[in-house]
Amino acid sequence: MKINLKNYMSEREKSLHKQSIPGPAITVSRTYGCDEHEFVKALIRKLNQLRDKGLKSHAWKYINREIIEESAKQLKMQAYDVENRVMVHHEPQSEWFANFDSHKKLSDSEIIDVIKDMITTYAKKGNVIIIGRGGIGVVKSMPNSLHIRLNAPIDYRIGIVAKQMNMNPMDAEEMIRSIDNQRKKWAEHLIERPIDDAAFDLVFNMERMTVDEMSDQVVNLLVKRKLVG
Repeated sequence: MKINLKNYMSEREKSLHKQSIPGPAITVSRTYGCDEHEFVKALIRKLNQLRDKGLKSHAWKYINREIIEESAKQLKMQAYDVENRVMVHHEPQSEWFANFDSHKKLSDSEIIDVIKDMITTYAKKGNVIIIGRGGIGVVKSMPNSLHIRLNAPIDYRIGIVAKQMNMNPMDAEEMIRSIDNQRKKWAEHLIERPIDDAAFDLVFNMERMTVDEMSDQVVNLLVKRKLVG
């Protein structure tokens, strides 16, 4: 069969143009006790049904821990040490911690830059959901990105955590507040500015919305923005 060279070159040009466009990328932030797993699984399933007509055609996937693990590999550090260095960035103990770190020649800023580059690389490639890890702050200004916050009232989250962890409500509340604070602190140390709900495009109350309702809203918005079919 003879190839129509004009059509071939036109399609190739469109394909190369799409590859050069950043995104689409979704970031998902969540308060402790709001389990993102079922929501993300449902969202990926629905998005992959539409990807052939989207901005990018490769399969959607999610990343979370991989950001730290791949950054650590690039830095030749342990993932635990990478996380700790971000957590103590700007803290009084930062210099003290670095003195006991076998990678003290690397500044906090150098470590943070590698993590940011890792997040940005995934986001620009597109068709990715970035869970936590300060993704909202790193790619907020990138075109073709959408930023989601999963939240719920504290009493609802206490009930969830107390049941899952088999603990009393008082201990569950203490754990929730501690982990929420750690996550917020880590993300804000990474991007070096505060994060609040105004930064997000969509904030879902998981007490009142089902996984299907939330994932449908996200897909509908992405379709309207012509980021998926």
